[in-house]
Amino acid sequence: EKSSTTSDEERSCEMILNALTEEEANGLVDKNMLRRHLRAEKGNVESATVKIKATLAWRKEFDVETIIKCASGCPKTLSKIAFENGTGKTYVRGYDRKSRAILYLRPGVENSTDVDWNLRHLVYNIERAIACTQKKSQGQVEKINIVLDFYKFRLRSAPSLSTSKATLDILQNHYPERLNRAYICNPPRV
Repeated sequence: EKSSTTSDEERSCEMILNALTEEEANGLVDKNMLRRHLRAEKGNVESATVKIKATLAWRKEFDVETIIKCASGCPKTLSKIAFENGTGKTYVRGYDRKSRAILYLRPGVENSTDVDWNLRHLVYNIERAIACTQKKSQGQVEKINIVLDFYKFRLRSAPSLSTSKATLDILQNHYPERLNRAYICNPPRV
């Protein structure tokens, strides 16, 4: 039955791939991107195709490649990412037992009100976590863990509601099937 499921998944991925333009197909991040979107949409090929097209358009519009390569390319991007990194509000450090990288989010040490660069910084760190996981597991593992640590969190220093919503949108819609587990530490009373 497993090989039947695998071949069904392969056929579905082939259908999605055929629905993409050449430019979209060239924008695929890795060979499993189609599978992750298909799984996230519970096997619905039409819905997965719409979602993956939206993700590919978002990656291009958001200029994810420049964000990823900021250290070796764009000085403006590098300086903005360095500023956002300044307080350690988001970083990648360590692995679990299955070689999944751990992404730490610490809203209590927020240092910026620039929604756009907050999100670009988040994407930079998500991409780093994915790259670390792939390197450590030699491409065998795709998921990451997130630790949301509310230490020193105060409502007045909280990210805006629009930033929080955009963060969830990015994680849900553009990085489906990438989250292994999320842990919340030091939750605030509210």
